[in-house]
Amino acid sequence: MSTISAANISDGTDTVGTEYVVNGSAKAFCRGSSSGNITHSFNISSLTDNGVGSYAYNTTNDYASDTSVTQTATAFGGSTNTRWAQVNTSFTNASTLAVLTRNSSGSAVDTGQSATSFGELA
Repeated sequence: MSTISAANISDGTDTVGTEYVVNGSAKAFCRGSSSGNITHSFNISSLTDNGVGSYAYNTTNDYASDTSVTQTATAFGGSTNTRWAQVNTSFTNASTLAVLTRNSSGSAVDTGQSATSFGELA
């Protein structure tokens, strides 16, 4: 395995320090449809539909530990009812990012969702 050492990365217009890229960038991203399909992803191998409004994204590269994962979730699409998403801590661990989706009444509902995760990879 080779190692590249650099203080900055540039695309010719913008420059960013490598510590930002290594420590501050999202390590996984996923977006799924209400039918349980992955529509966009980075570092995600598959999606498990755990029932109405409960999705678990399985990572390609695991995190160092369960406690090294920080996740945000968003719901979108569906009817005019306000929908929201939250991290499902019952399923989130070093290899899974989990999302719960709810309608404005707080009831589980299948809707589009996305999650972004930060942390130290194993």
